[in-house]
Order: sequence, then C-alpha cells, then structure tokens
Amino acid sequence: MKLLLAIDGSIGSDLALDSVLDSDWPADSSVHVISVSEPVNKHLDLLALGIGSMAETAQKAFEADLQELMTESVAKLKEKFGAGKVTSALLKGNPAEEIIKAAKEMDATLIVVGSQGTGGAASADFGKVAITLASRASCSVKIVSELSEPTLQKAGGKTAVPKRFLLALNESDNSHAVLNLISSRPWPSDSSFQVLSVVPEVKRAERSRFFKATAIAETEEKVQAAQKVAADALVDMATAKLKENFPQAKVTGHVLIGSPRNLILQVAQDWPADVIIIGAHDHKDSVFGNMAGSTASAIVVHASCSVIVVRPKG
Repeated sequence: MKLLLAIDGSIGSDLALDSVLDSDWPADSSVHVISVSEPVNKHLDLLALGIGSMAETAQKAFEADLQELMTESVAKLKEKFGAGKVTSALLKGNPAEEIIKAAKEMDATLIVVGSQGTGGAASADFGKVAITLASRASCSVKIVSELSEPTLQKAGGKTAVPKRFLLALNESDNSHAVLNLISSRPWPSDSSFQVLSVVPEVKRAERSRFFKATAIAETEEKVQAAQKVAADALVDMATAKLKENFPQAKVTGHVLIGSPRNLILQVAQDWPADVIIIGAHDHKDSVFGNMAGSTASAIVVHASCSVIVVRPKG
C-alpha cells in the first residue's frame, strides 16, 4: 500500500501523522511525506517599505520549519515502516494541486491529510483543499479529525486508534470499492463496523399542481420500493462480508430513507463514529440517483470525525 502523507505543522497535520503511525497497514506499505509551501505573491516586490523582501524572508523561515517538521516526521515513520519505505519532499505551489500531482506521480493508494490546516477549521482554504482532494484525487483520501469520545475513553489514557467505522454505501462502483478497501487492510480486532445505505426520499410529483395523475404517485412508490429492496440486499451482502473477514468485530447494518448527506452525518454524530468511509463520485447514473459527489463533498466539509473518500486506482 502506497501512502501519501501531507503535513503542514498544524494540529490537524499532527493528527494525520498519528493516524498513519497508530494504524495497522499491509506489510509491504510505504509512505511518502510531503509539505507544500505556497510561493509569496511576486507583486509584493512592487510595494513600498520592503514588504516584498520581508515576505520572502518569512517564507524562507517557514520552509525551514517545514523541512524540520518533515525530518522529525520521517524519523518516526521509519521506526514503524523501515528506513527504505519512507521518503519525503518539500514542494512549492498550490497545496491541493501539488498533493494531487504527487499522488498521481507515485501511484498512491491513499492520501492522508489533517482536517484542519494552518488556516483553522473555518478557513476557506481548508474547504477548497478538502473538496478538491475528495473530488479530483486519483486515489482514495483520508481526512483526519479527532477521535470520538467513546473511543478516547475506552483507550484509558493509552494511544487511541479508530475503532468505530461507518460505511456509507450505495450501488455505485466506488461505493463497492469501500468494501475492497476495508478487506485489504488489517483492523483492530475489537472494531465496530456500521453499514448504512440511504435511499433518497422520492420528491412527490403529485404535490405540484402540474402533476395530478395517480399513476405518477404509484410509479414513484414502486421506484422507491425497488431502491429499498436493492439497498437491503447491498447492506446484507456487506455485513456478511465484514463478518466473514473480521469475525471478532461487531458488525451492524441499516437502511434509511431520506437525505443521504443529512442522515449519514446524523448517524455518524449520534453513534458516534471515528471514521466515515464513503465512495467517491463515479460520474455515472444509478438507481439511487447521481448523488455521490455532492454527498461526499458535504460529508468532507461537515463531518465531525475523520472521513475516507474511496476511489479505486485507475
């Protein structure tokens, strides 16, 4: 498994590093660590009072800090993965673009980043970077946040690792890739997997004054019923596969009807989940509607826990 870890010195970055260090990975896994420094706007050199040179000096100092951060991070990762399995690079440019480019060049399996960069949780840059990675990266992306309180309490002061996984599935190809990702990695024996499939509620055409035919309502009900049957079958298949692969884990499954993004976020909060795992947008029409892209983006932005957006390589 080829991991790309992007760090920037923020608390979210520290959580991303801890996530890689504390998780179990296949024996042949490797890690490439990058940090991206955005170049100072060259137009600052045209300003008075030496602002341009001051900004350039500040950027050099920042890049020196990033290099020191990478050196420390690489040392920790080598202890876990081995000296020959860890590499690093300091890049310059737009963070999202450079991360996407680096992942493609190394044929990464998974990108790991923190949910809060140096701009903070409310930073517009975070939303842009996270959504861009989730929608455009050539591989799966994990966006790391704090663990849930039950998991932290259960750790009892020891290093806490994610153990409560919410798998949000529909019948898309990338959604099925969620199961392949889960099956390809080792997980803590006492993990809990909750499989959730949400059937979008039918928007009643008969509520409009332009659609009064009884046949329309009957057709809508049949479509939603068929979607429910397909979702039930999908959840049954997924839970059976998880129980077979991880016999010691607790596995449950549910099918709900309503707004996918709202219900996934609500279940993740109420449970609470440590990680939401959802398939990326596959740009194909489906029996559940072409909703995966907007749903995944909403989950990335609004989830209070870590999120893995799954996209099979290629």
